[in-house]
This record gives sequence, C-alpha cells and structure tokens, in this order.
Amino acid sequence: LSFIHHKEEKFIMKLKKIASLALAGIMAVSMLTACGEGTNNGNSGSSSSQPTTASVVSTVKNAIADKNSDLVITVEENTALNNAMKKFNEDNTKLYHEVDTATVRDGVLDYVFGDLADGHRLLDPDKIANLVRDLKDDDKTFYRYAVVSNGAGSSADSVRTLAANAIAESVKDLQNVVDTGAKTVNISYTMYVYEGSMVTKDNKTEPYVVAVLKATSKTNV
Repeated sequence: LSFIHHKEEKFIMKLKKIASLALAGIMAVSMLTACGEGTNNGNSGSSSSQPTTASVVSTVKNAIADKNSDLVITVEENTALNNAMKKFNEDNTKLYHEVDTATVRDGVLDYVFGDLADGHRLLDPDKIANLVRDLKDDDKTFYRYAVVSNGAGSSADSVRTLAANAIAESVKDLQNVVDTGAKTVNISYTMYVYEGSMVTKDNKTEPYVVAVLKATSKTNV
C-alpha cells in the first residue's frame, strides 16, 4: 500500500509540474503580445492609422473666406437635405452612369427648397449676377444650387476641394450690404452643403457635393 501511495504522490507532483510549466508559457505569450501591441510607433493598432476626412462644411467655409474675407455667410449642413440625399442615393443605386445635376435637383432639391430651375444654378456667373440684381428689388429670399462631381473613381477629398473652390469663386463678389442710392439693402447668406456618393450602373462609386445658397434681403429706405 505504501508503494502505491508513493506512486500516486509522484504522479501528482508530475501533474503539478506540468501545470506550472503550462501557466508559465501562457504568461510569456501574453507578455510578448502586450509588448508587440505597445511598440508600433505609438499606435495601438491598425484602426488608429485610418485617415480622417475633412468636413465639407469647414472646407467650403475656408475656401469662401480665402476668396471673399469680408462676406458674412453661414455654412452648415441641413437635416432635411441630408436625409433626402441619403434616401436618393439608396433609391438610385446602379440606375445611372453618373451623378446628374438635373436628377438631383428634380428628385431632391425641389422638394426641400421649392421649385428650382436651370436659372438658379450657383456656379453660373450670369445666374449669380441675376441674384444680386433681384435682391436689390425688395425683401425677398432666393436660392442657388450646385451639384459637383468629377466622375466615378474620384476621391472624396479631391471632389470636396473641387467643389469648395468652385463655390468660393462663384460667391467671391457677393456683399452683405448694397447701397442702390435710393435705399440700402442688407443681405444675409446661408450655404447648405451635403457630401455623399452614389453607386453607378458600372458598380463604381462616384463622390459628389451638393450646395444650396439661400440669400435673404432686407431693404432699408
């Protein structure tokens, strides 16, 4: 019996030794993993290296300020526009070869801002000149719109910059106060911007920017 008991003790000791070695191995692997995660030039993983895109609001606002620093204008997102455009993107997936200005205008902008037409284009110098002229007449509100894209496969960053520069160029001569001689017209401006993308018929992603300028005049005789 003592012999059997002695064998049992030796067997138990072996099991304890094996368990101890296994635990040491697990701890060593854990330490190596922790060291590997902490020595990545200060990065804690691949997610931290993901690029962050600039806000379309700040990009457009800064571009306008560079061209016309005297202009007081609010640049912001519009909840109704955002929601309508997101639904438009979903409903029109793979239906078109490219983002079409008239389709966006007729499918979204008319419902959010009222009836718009070719005569309300933001990036047409003649249409901006007409806007300034019309604002001098009476207390009114007018809209101008733009849809800017650069084809499927373009980067969102490049399209955002393209749109911001085009918008800034378009509004560079706008003023908040216009003196007609007979009266003074104070004009407030708000620019609503949206940035999104559409999947084309060719199954490619085309980024684009939508901008809507709201101009409201207040006449002081």
